[in-house]
Amino acid sequence: MAAVADGQRMAVAALRLPAADLAQAVIEATTALLSDQQIILDLPQVDARAMTSRMNAVGRLSNMLAQQEKGKVRQALLDLGLALIVYPDHIDASISRQKLAAMLDSSSTEQQDDGWRIPLVITTSPDRRGHNIKLILGSPPSQQPRANPELIALLRRAEAARQRLLQHAEPNTLIDREDERLARLAFLSPDIVAAILDGRQPSSVTPRRLLKQVNLPLHWNEQKAALGF
Repeated sequence: MAAVADGQRMAVAALRLPAADLAQAVIEATTALLSDQQIILDLPQVDARAMTSRMNAVGRLSNMLAQQEKGKVRQALLDLGLALIVYPDHIDASISRQKLAAMLDSSSTEQQDDGWRIPLVITTSPDRRGHNIKLILGSPPSQQPRANPELIALLRRAEAARQRLLQHAEPNTLIDREDERLARLAFLSPDIVAAILDGRQPSSVTPRRLLKQVNLPLHWNEQKAALGF
């Protein structure tokens, strides 16, 4: 899809972006715009009968875009004065407010654009790999939390060490230094423990780091700050 307002050619940066994906993103963004009733109400005012006609025209235009007949879609976007510029990290897209009103009112869309643009929202995220950039359309996939079994095992060992120390807490009893080191982790904040069990801990929180955290604060908020929660 290389059509933009006033017959100018679309400017596309040198990056990897499938044309079919871009065309689909434009169609979806235009359909989303048409579904926003406030945008239609903000068009130049008309009487109640003309507004009803506009709303019906919005439905017809949305249905046509949904059917995705390439020739009709391309012509409709041309008539709407689509402007589309692809940058390495985002996409600027818009249609003409005046031409949208003219199309919905069944007037000529060949009139000069008055410069009032309505932005199309196309969510993107750049994927940088070395010197190459791939612009991904849509929001980046959310990362599902993954529990670290080694961290969970460490918490269990810490609680077991605490229990052993309590059982041998008699005067003059030799303390197992390994149990003492582990038992400190049995006093972590419940929020920190819950986050570790759910896999929501910061990536910097590893079993090695916890074991090396000699001066771990007793205050729960201070623990969170020390460990990056």
